[in-house]
Amino acid sequence: KRRQDNSLSTSTFVSGILESSDVEHQDARNSLTSNATQLCMLLNANENSHSSVLSWAIALARTVLCKEVAELSHQEHGLHFRATSVTVEQLETLLIDQLAAKMKTVAPHLWNLMMALLDAGKTAGAKCQV
Repeated sequence: KRRQDNSLSTSTFVSGILESSDVEHQDARNSLTSNATQLCMLLNANENSHSSVLSWAIALARTVLCKEVAELSHQEHGLHFRATSVTVEQLETLLIDQLAAKMKTVAPHLWNLMMALLDAGKTAGAKCQV
């Protein structure tokens, strides 16, 4: 009722709680953040918000994965090589093993996605879990 009296939208109200540093908002802030996954799942399951939540989630995943790929390509991770001088043996052994080890630590979300996609063929018909 109080939110309606102030003409606040729900998103403005939630944003205010999350951005507030007031001690009196701490319980509400903790509740929102600890239930964030459940809130996203509920919004995704709702037919009115499913499309926008899915688009947001895919855009977010794309941003995170692109950053991880960019990080993997930094020379400090040792995955840089000259395409003109690489041999087939290097690609088949060293690079694949090195890429897997680096990806697990430097780009864990990309690693999890790749493993889920590779396993998807084995579990045809089952839900792909990342």
